[in-house]
Amino acid sequence: MAELSAGLARVLSDDDKREFAEDRARWLDLGFPQNLAERLSLLPQLGSALDMIEVAHDHGVSVIDVGRIGSEVGQVLHLRWLADRIEALPVDGRWHALARGVLRDELQSQQSALVAQLLDDKDTAIEQRVSTWVERDDPALRFTLQMFSEIRAQRAADYPTVSVAVRRLAQLVTYAER
Repeated sequence: MAELSAGLARVLSDDDKREFAEDRARWLDLGFPQNLAERLSLLPQLGSALDMIEVAHDHGVSVIDVGRIGSEVGQVLHLRWLADRIEALPVDGRWHALARGVLRDELQSQQSALVAQLLDDKDTAIEQRVSTWVERDDPALRFTLQMFSEIRAQRAADYPTVSVAVRRLAQLVTYAER
């Protein structure tokens, strides 16, 4: 966890770096010291830290490499946007709260599974694995990207829409395992 916390800011995707910088500026404006502002700004990125550590351990790679790939996959698929839509879902009772938690957990699980699959590609340099994955001719990935683009274009995302998106991510993982 210490290694991940110390090095994650260096390997964030462009979107995550922008969010990190905005959060850090907000904390600094509130009077927090630089070090604490940076640590607080990394908290959203560390939500899946235990998953990243487990994937790194299972594949014998650096947790920073896992963080890099996870951040890049997240940017390509707009998973931070999807996670934010999950968090924004209304909660009207415990079943909605449970549903939202399940969606959040499933999203993290599927992102970790995609990262693990990319780590299995030993023929490609670790820094190139996400771009190689995106550039290949994969109808399942193209369909997923198109679906996510359509969902992002909607004014609001509700439980059914977000559920379909998370399920589609799981299908992408399953398709890639074949």
